[in-house]
Amino acid sequence: MKTAQKALCILLTSVFVFSFADALFGMKFSERSIHPVLTAHAEDAPASGVCGDGLVWRCDADTSSLIISGSGKMNDYDKQTYYNTYRTTAPWASLLFDSIIIEPGVESIGDYAFYNHGLVSNVTFSDTVESIGRSAFSGCAGLASVSIPGSVESIGNSAFADCGLKNLVLSEGLKSIGSNAFDNCGILLKVELPHSVTNVGKNAFRETAFYTDPRNWKDDSIYCGDVLLKVAGAGSGDYTIRPGTRVIGDAAFYGLRLNSVAIPDSVVTVGNAAFYGCGLDAVTLPDDIAYIGDEAFLGCSLSEVDIPGKVTYIGSKAFSGCSLSEAVIPVGVTVLSDYVFQSCENLRSVSLPDGLTRIGDFAFFYCTALEEIIIPDGVEVIGKSAFNGCSAMTNVYIPESVVTIGDDAFFGCTGLDTLYVPFGVRNIGIAAFGDVLNVSYSRNLLGSPWGARCLNGYVDGLCVFRDPEKTQLVAKKGFEPYRTNEIIPSGTQVIESRAFSANNAFDVVFIPLSVRQIDSFVFPGNQLTDVFYEGNEEDRAEMTVAANNDALLNAQWHYGISPDEMPKFKVRYKSGISKTDDFVCFGYGEVRLEEPPWTRAGYTFIGWSVSHGQEIFQPGDIINVTENTVVNALWHDDTPQPKVKSVSLDNITITFKSTAVLKPAIIADPNAKYSIGFSSSDPSVVTVNEKGEIYGAGRGTAKITCKVVDKTGNVVEADCTVTVKYSFKQWLIMIFLLGFLWFK
Repeated sequence: MKTAQKALCILLTSVFVFSFADALFGMKFSERSIHPVLTAHAEDAPASGVCGDGLVWRCDADTSSLIISGSGKMNDYDKQTYYNTYRTTAPWASLLFDSIIIEPGVESIGDYAFYNHGLVSNVTFSDTVESIGRSAFSGCAGLASVSIPGSVESIGNSAFADCGLKNLVLSEGLKSIGSNAFDNCGILLKVELPHSVTNVGKNAFRETAFYTDPRNWKDDSIYCGDVLLKVAGAGSGDYTIRPGTRVIGDAAFYGLRLNSVAIPDSVVTVGNAAFYGCGLDAVTLPDDIAYIGDEAFLGCSLSEVDIPGKVTYIGSKAFSGCSLSEAVIPVGVTVLSDYVFQSCENLRSVSLPDGLTRIGDFAFFYCTALEEIIIPDGVEVIGKSAFNGCSAMTNVYIPESVVTIGDDAFFGCTGLDTLYVPFGVRNIGIAAFGDVLNVSYSRNLLGSPWGARCLNGYVDGLCVFRDPEKTQLVAKKGFEPYRTNEIIPSGTQVIESRAFSANNAFDVVFIPLSVRQIDSFVFPGNQLTDVFYEGNEEDRAEMTVAANNDALLNAQWHYGISPDEMPKFKVRYKSGISKTDDFVCFGYGEVRLEEPPWTRAGYTFIGWSVSHGQEIFQPGDIINVTENTVVNALWHDDTPQPKVKSVSLDNITITFKSTAVLKPAIIADPNAKYSIGFSSSDPSVVTVNEKGEIYGAGRGTAKITCKVVDKTGNVVEADCTVTVKYSFKQWLIMIFLLGFLWFK
């Protein structure tokens, strides 16, 4: 009888273990797609082969081991669908083995090499391995312990995500840990980073026991040694990074609204998106910083920043959209990343270092205040749209070292008279010089001047001529909308088509007697009212005027006028409504400002600015006007800004070690822009990330706070109660299988 009872007990225990495995391990394998792929060894499946240039593999059935040997880098692989899950595309995907041996000579582990190979429980690395690829061991649920040798410098994104790791050894020599590298290694309780680590990716240790342990969170922040991993939503406002910190991890402050941040002198790395969207107006970077990651300050309002001299890398979009007025790039930077200063509309001055070899795509795209750029010798590539839209730029130096100028590189640089392109340039992209008046280029190539108005023209003041005698006027630098008259130089015989297409805002024009031909679309439909002609009516009759010059033919002609008899140069007040609406003209000298003779619906006039100066002048003030003066009307937008009005959250109950997503109900004005943050009152019960994903870490209740901040700074908040309970299965395990130990 006792034997029968014993057998029954064992049977029941087995049923509980296998029926409720999801509760035991706190995860649903089918949902996470990381269950072991237990595929029988097909008779025709190879047991050996090639896995890289100089690398071979073989499967030893006696020891249940996969052995990689040879010399070189392993091939990269991908994931493929296999029934209701995924597995690697590597040639050993269908083989059964529980041990992986990487022999000396192997330099890398390829992407997805052992993805979802759930049977693997042991990996031995040689000290020749330098990198572990993306998702290389992701989903190896049986892998409980791994030791990474000091030869490994980088661990790729999601390399060990969703593994059963309990013990992890990272050795001195490791430099970079990718995003989600150890994400969802739920029982990994202890993480120690070597001093050599300089980059830690976003969510590298998320959903590990280390990350979810409330004892590791202090002041809404979690550090791993001298690395700042994450600051929670409650850390918004003013923040001081802990002294001794060396690395600010990727997305550490992502989306938080910061008034200020104090960075200690010990910091050497600012990670990717570290301060993304934080709205910082100013920041002081310590002298020892060497790395500024991609999008590090994207979405901030920085008006001033000193980039330390030890910086060797500035990532893509690092300062995109900031309010910087000047930038000095340190000598250690050899490549200026794509989009690095994109749309910095206040940027007027940039100093590029010797040793720079490439200016990235869109690096200074739409830096509309940038006036001059000196590209240092040694630069070989100017990327596509690198200076696109830099309309204020009047001077560019391109060195002899440049070989390639990308598509649209200088498109829209309307302030350039002549762009000198050196002989060594061999590759010029489509519309590389669009809207540039004249390009000087000594190579004898056929075809378009790549969008420029003229190729190898002759410049005389503001005019570009096709011939050295300066009789064929191709283009003239535009002053729209700042000047009211135009003087054609004496000696001009032909005005070519569209010569004034970029500055057709003048009211009067002087035409010398020498002009004998005016091609089409020179004066098509501008606001021309008067023509002052040096000749008489008979001379005009001998002039050839092509079609599509209606404005010229319909204007009032004045004959026998010399250039000295032209009306004085005038200055326009620009309304800001459009380029042709409502201008007030004055002669130059001392001018008393008046009220603008127009109004703008929804705007209030606040004063005048002169030549982009900071001072605001009021009606009645007297200013000195020269022919280079620009006077702009300044307006305040009275339109109410869209705001967030309210947010609400529903209470929710989840089971222990399960997940759910909070869906806040937000009421806001149309077109309102805002950011959302979440925080938990008790991470030991419920954890929450920036996406509102919650996880039941322990039985009990916790309050989740949702904070919504709109672009005006308006803040609304809402709370909900999350209750974490044991499921029926989990209660059975608690009662019959000492679950209080597993759920501890």
